[in-house]
Amino acid sequence: MKRDMSSRTLYEYGWDSLADVVIDAHGRTVLASHDNELNVLCFDPSGTQLWSCIVPMSSEARLTPLPDGRVLAWQAGRHSAVVIDATGNVTGKLGQREGPGIVALDLADAEDLLACADGTLLLSACNRLTRFSATGVAMPTWPQSSLWHRWFPQKPKQLYLHESEQGQREKNQSGDDAASYWSNRPMVVDDDDVIGLVTGDALILVSTDGSSDCIGKFAADGSRLWSVKVKDVQRKRPGVDGQGNVYVVVETSAGSRRQVWQIPSEGGKPFCFLNDWRDGGPVIDPKCITVTPSGTVGLWDSYSAATWVSADGTIRHTSEAESNLASKRRERKRRIDRDEDPE
Repeated sequence: MKRDMSSRTLYEYGWDSLADVVIDAHGRTVLASHDNELNVLCFDPSGTQLWSCIVPMSSEARLTPLPDGRVLAWQAGRHSAVVIDATGNVTGKLGQREGPGIVALDLADAEDLLACADGTLLLSACNRLTRFSATGVAMPTWPQSSLWHRWFPQKPKQLYLHESEQGQREKNQSGDDAASYWSNRPMVVDDDDVIGLVTGDALILVSTDGSSDCIGKFAADGSRLWSVKVKDVQRKRPGVDGQGNVYVVVETSAGSRRQVWQIPSEGGKPFCFLNDWRDGGPVIDPKCITVTPSGTVGLWDSYSAATWVSADGTIRHTSEAESNLASKRRERKRRIDRDEDPE
């Protein structure tokens, strides 16, 4: 159901439980919050609200922007996604229940759902990436490959995103026929912990298995362009700016601090872009991170807490709720440093 627009800007809008927030194909911010019901709102790059609608989902809902400006709202446990057009109208559903002999876009076990530049969808679920057409029809995940799905009896050997080509070949040669059949195509991923982001005609995947976290960039044919290891990456969708630089949230070993790290567009050495608030930065523990084409980083959390940081690392805007929370955190830290009662 579409809702009447209000005059609220992005910086004035308040929410309780943040479900998800993404940057769509037109550079607009699409935000889903759960305040008794799931509200999905769209704001243009200046922060002006364009539309809002209600979707019958919980605070666990996720958003997937499509290349034509539409958005899919979905959540694990539900078989299909709700389709929202570029003007905020709910136009139908995509996906269906899967079963033996039925290869379908079934989101019940989804870890993530990514829309590629050609309109096809990549579903991360049950240790694999499976490609579907824009209408939900199963198709080969990578060109010149046959469809291999989780309902098929034989499971290909797992491939790790960060292994060298030689290491993958050795793993395949020592494995079964299915492993060698898939060669170096990153069809099968290690654990149910791979999330990602599509940028142009490339795919960014983040594997967070706790021991060898890795970020990789893959071409449209599934070949790996680069991959880097970044320790203790948090399980949040990455962000990417218009230059192709990738941003992830990292939990450091020093006092469980959070930082935003940047990986250069060509896969160079990762570095800390934004520091934890206890070290003078704006990062607390964001539920979501977004990055606009211009490089503005958004740090989002529940209860209307949000901070926007320019590409040069300076704070561009802080929500009123975030400012109030930051003041309370600083006061509490001051009391603790002075060995006073933090309350």
